[in-house]
Amino acid sequence: MEPGPHDPTILGLVNFLAVLVLSVAFHEMAHAWLADRFGDPTPRDNGRMTLNPIAHVHPIFTVALPAVFWWGTGGLLFMGLTPVNPRLMRRPRLHGMLTALGGPVASLIAALAFLLLLGGFRALAGDLDSEGERRMLGVLRLGAMLNLVGVAFNLIPVPPLDGSHVLEFFLPRWAMPAWRTLERNAWMVILVLMFSGLLDIVMDPAVDASVVVVGVVEAFGRGLSRG
Repeated sequence: MEPGPHDPTILGLVNFLAVLVLSVAFHEMAHAWLADRFGDPTPRDNGRMTLNPIAHVHPIFTVALPAVFWWGTGGLLFMGLTPVNPRLMRRPRLHGMLTALGGPVASLIAALAFLLLLGGFRALAGDLDSEGERRMLGVLRLGAMLNLVGVAFNLIPVPPLDGSHVLEFFLPRWAMPAWRTLERNAWMVILVLMFSGLLDIVMDPAVDASVVVVGVVEAFGRGLSRG
């Protein structure tokens, strides 16, 4: 059987972590680059203007928690922590919102790159005669699905996810004190969503959609190999 995105072996976990940290680095670098372009020096001052994963990953929230979630359930998600200060941007509300959107856009670009590689590999590898070829297929599937699902997850409008900053852009001024209170308890909200099952309401359709997209790309690749 070809290893899929959920490969509950030690090698599968290693592959997941490799794809995870690279995906997080690309996502977070997009936040850092946009913030810097909009006039906020905070990411640069904190050494975040790099694709080096070590600069971006948090040992708990961007490695351990997603790894446990994946190992236990096959769930796909990732979170990052890029320090930005919208008040230092030229147009704080607008540029803060655009900086937040930069991460999901970067994840979408990464997903498209993985899908392109997946389709090309499926076309060239033919019947996948070796274990190495099947493992590579699993990694490419994982990369595509993780980043597609990452787009949906990070756009959930709950602090500290990127979608919360998009929602904040549209909130009236009178709602901001309550919003700041919610932000101060952001990680507790995320943990409640994850372990209560409420997160599944959003994530299950996203995972199902990513499976369909990956399947279509693979089918296209197989068709080319037999062309």
